Amino acid sequence: MKDESSTLLLGAAIGKTINSFDPKVFEVHLNGNLGAGKTTLVRGILQYLGWKDVVTSPTYTSVSYTHLTLPTKRIV
Repeated sequence: MKDESSTLLLGAAIGKTINSFDPKVFEVHLNGNLGAGKTTLVRGILQYLGWKDVVTSPTYTSVSYTHLTLPTKRIV
């Protein structure tokens, strides 16, 4: 998409389509490179459907980096 606004508008259009069916049995599967706009698209869909909470990227919950600091002293 050209920009965030266009992606949100597309999301709203998809949300409108989902709303015309039974949303409880509707699934949307997304695939795309990092930064492609998947989260923005989902945000547009969910905003149209009345979601008020934050939409976070599933990429960052699927891949988690933990920085571990090891002790510098050795106990014998």
